[in-house]
Amino acid sequence: MKELIRKALLLGVGVASLTKKKAQKEIRSFVKSGNITAAEGEKLVMKMLQEGKKQRQKFQKRIKAEIQRAKAIRKAAKSPVKKRKKRK
Repeated sequence: MKELIRKALLLGVGVASLTKKKAQKEIRSFVKSGNITAAEGEKLVMKMLQEGKKQRQKFQKRIKAEIQRAKAIRKAAKSPVKKRKKRK
């Protein structure tokens, strides 16, 4: 669980560092070098941002599921185990 939380934090930091401005800056360098047109660059920035949003949503969903699973395991571990009656 600790490893999953650590990965979540690292991913959050990584995603946060890739802002729209940074993506645009990187794409501008491709446009200046003539590798792509300005229109292609803008489409690429939008596609990158949309894909980033989808990936964040998937990751958040997975984290929530893992937290719920961990809570269920913890709850099960805390609940007393009932002794079975012996059959005669």
